[in-house]
Amino acid sequence: MDGAVPPEYADGQALGGEAVDPKTLHHRLAQSLVRFVAKLGGREVRIDETRRLESGMEVVSLAVKTGSPQEPAFEVLPSEQLVVLFQDDTSPLVVPLRADFPATPHTFGLPVEAPTSGSIALCIDDRPWADACADYNGAEIVRRIYSWFRRAGTGQMDDEMQFRDPAFLPPADTVFMSSHLVQEMDAVDGPPLFLALTETEDDARVWAAREYDRAKPPPGEGRAWRPFLGLTLGIRVENLGAMWHPPRHLGHLNLAFSNVEFDLLEHLKGHVRRLLTDANSERIHQSHLLIRVLAHNVITDRIESFCLLAHQSIGEIGEALGLLWPPMDAAGGGYTLRIPEGEARPDQLEAVSLTPANLSLSFDRATAQTWAGREAVGGRVIAFGAGAIGCQVLDSLVREGAFSELVIADDDRLRPHNLARHILREDQVGALKAKVLASELHHIRPDIHPAYYAEQLSEGGMSEDLVGAITTSDLALDLTASVGASRILSDTEERGRGISAFYNPSGDAVVVMVEDQERHEDLAALEVRYYREVILNPALRHHLRAPSEAVVSSGQCRSVTSWISSSDAALLSAAAAGAIGRALRVPASHLMIGSLHPDGSLSIVTASVNPGMHEVAHQGWRIRCSGAVHQQLRELRATALPNETGGVLLGVVDHRRKRIEVSLGLPAPDDSYGTPRAFERGVRGLSEAVDEARGKVMHQITYLGEWHTHPDGAAADPSPVDRKQMDALASDLATEERPAVMIIVGADELRVSAREAVR
Repeated sequence: MDGAVPPEYADGQALGGEAVDPKTLHHRLAQSLVRFVAKLGGREVRIDETRRLESGMEVVSLAVKTGSPQEPAFEVLPSEQLVVLFQDDTSPLVVPLRADFPATPHTFGLPVEAPTSGSIALCIDDRPWADACADYNGAEIVRRIYSWFRRAGTGQMDDEMQFRDPAFLPPADTVFMSSHLVQEMDAVDGPPLFLALTETEDDARVWAAREYDRAKPPPGEGRAWRPFLGLTLGIRVENLGAMWHPPRHLGHLNLAFSNVEFDLLEHLKGHVRRLLTDANSERIHQSHLLIRVLAHNVITDRIESFCLLAHQSIGEIGEALGLLWPPMDAAGGGYTLRIPEGEARPDQLEAVSLTPANLSLSFDRATAQTWAGREAVGGRVIAFGAGAIGCQVLDSLVREGAFSELVIADDDRLRPHNLARHILREDQVGALKAKVLASELHHIRPDIHPAYYAEQLSEGGMSEDLVGAITTSDLALDLTASVGASRILSDTEERGRGISAFYNPSGDAVVVMVEDQERHEDLAALEVRYYREVILNPALRHHLRAPSEAVVSSGQCRSVTSWISSSDAALLSAAAAGAIGRALRVPASHLMIGSLHPDGSLSIVTASVNPGMHEVAHQGWRIRCSGAVHQQLRELRATALPNETGGVLLGVVDHRRKRIEVSLGLPAPDDSYGTPRAFERGVRGLSEAVDEARGKVMHQITYLGEWHTHPDGAAADPSPVDRKQMDALASDLATEERPAVMIIVGADELRVSAREAVR
């Protein structure tokens, strides 16, 4: 744009009404402005007259000394004539009366019907009037007028807190549609896109655009609707000045978009010509036209988009453009193509009224990601568990644009007590949680169609379809709060990256475990890393305490239902969803523990990543020691050098799965004896230390065996003494029906050994 409204478009009415005594003004701010200017004595600002229009609008005409410098950044004169228009419940409108007043940033073009010959208004305050009105009196109006002129004189119209003005003022109406419909509208060579524009409930200024033949509910059932055809007009504008009103009829189409590289009306005519040659011409003639304007403001390098809704049919538009002969009957049918084409009729173009409307994309994955301000995570996802944490975590992630495909598995039904912290409703009590949650998530984001299975994660007996959903997943979420389910998922080889999230038994903390991208540290390994963190971190000493009031559903530490408020559940679930989203953006594994405090604050503990896994197999058993345990034992070794040291090993034993996971090594008791060549572990306080560690994790770990170090220069292979001790350990644990574990830590290596007593 060239910064000036074409006179044909800005042909406003001269200021009318009647002159009135300033003392008879009714509007509070008009009265305050008059009083304030009177106190200034007319030196910097002077009132020339006051008027009242037939509409009730009151006008104060001012002569203002602008303080403009000798060479202002914009063509502002030392003295300017302004009118300030006052109307109830709206902000004062400040309009310069000079015809060639510059269109600068933070000005906007007045609509045709504005009651003044001025074409530009100053944007003295860009806040919504409902927020700003309490600050205003006459002094504030004058201060803001002077502030505007001071910035115009120096050229510093923007500050860091302001966005640059768009080229076009936002309309009052809104049309929203899905991104795939917008893409179809943008396809120049695509088939005609028939749309049904349906009024939203109780608001005739908001329209939902759906493809006509797939509109649900169907057009005509309970709501007003109109048939439309959609097309896109792309334009380039150059605007660093005022914001303008979009055109209100076709006759203004070219005038509203000045400095465009081509004739926009001719551009539209080409689109309509192509539509009218379609075989379904009768349907096209009777439809209205929805024009999506895609404006590239080359000055700000910004794309602006809005819609123009034609109130007349495409048949009438074609006639106005000289493409159609008028209909032969009064019903509006029987349009015929004009050959050759005629000229556009200005009077008919002005009769085709346009309603500008904001274009808002429907809520789908792309828009959810945009509004969340973060990259969407997850492609094909299988989620086990639709309970309190499951429903809220999935709800948050879906709203953030996660998942292209989602499968939910849970065999439980919604019970009344679940509503205390579930997103579902009372009228859904008794229904399968997975089924109704899938439906709710689809209604939040219609582009996702979650499948559901009334099944739980198990080692056998799952349907082929559910197994297929697991094996083809990119992500596998365990939201069941079940240790058994987490371990089954961990052992499932063919699946995506695993995640587990659960509340602690007392309901004041949430835990999130995320496998690394290559799954070197799986959920079972992360479980023992979690226990290690709880035992060693003083901040978590009460994390796995038994709840004072709880219904225990099994002997597992996470299979309890405790008292927890909806707000606490929502806060902890939100922390879990955020942690999942952040963790999935990096390839490493992740362990997060978020704890609520009595004052409502939330503290976060994250365990460090220690890559590497040491693993041995022994008579059907699988024994693993993580990089985190290796690091801990190396640190204990370094502290004791040059002497040898050692202690006992604690960890998880799963007889059903025949798995042993080393969680940590306890340091040597203080009555231990170590030299550079030998070590003998003491016993003082050892039983108490083991009991304390087990108590911190609700006895989820047990004694596994022993660890000790070898000196520098010695290998980590078991010595004859070590082998003899291994035999003794295996004998001691024979009644446990599991092997004993020994770890030897050398200068550069760690060796895991296992021995089982001969029966």
